[in-house]
Amino acid sequence: MSRISTSSTGGNVNIQDTNGNPLNSTSGALDVNIVSSVSSGTTLSQYNEVTNVAIGSSTTVLTYTVPAASTLNLTRIDFSSDSVALVEVEFNSAINAKRRIYYTDFNTRFEYNNTQGGYQLAAGTVVTVVATNNSLNSVASFNATLQGIVNV
Repeated sequence: MSRISTSSTGGNVNIQDTNGNPLNSTSGALDVNIVSSVSSGTTLSQYNEVTNVAIGSSTTVLTYTVPAASTLNLTRIDFSSDSVALVEVEFNSAINAKRRIYYTDFNTRFEYNNTQGGYQLAAGTVVTVVATNNSLNSVASFNATLQGIVNV
């Protein structure tokens, strides 16, 4: 396998492999493979927030249902709180991921990136972000943003 390096002299570009040998093709052009992106659907970014969550109470912060005849390539869910909390991401009421928010950082991110452009969810799948206020002394505010690509 060769690593390509370039240099420019007098308006010409020289392309060489790691041994300094010029890369040539029979047509005089450099062959290039272009790979299209994995997902070409509609970008989704859905935000919601909930305030005044009582101590010890759980609440749904965000809900998203994948539209009929579509798929969702879920890439990430960002979550923020002003309180100690337990955060869960559910797919059709089953816990998929869980994070604990503590005094040192009231922000977290659930990453679903992969080589296929995100975690693929089928039509009708319900994604829910649930948070529990684990503070010892105050009500809480939570917010979440779900991001991905919707493919029809």
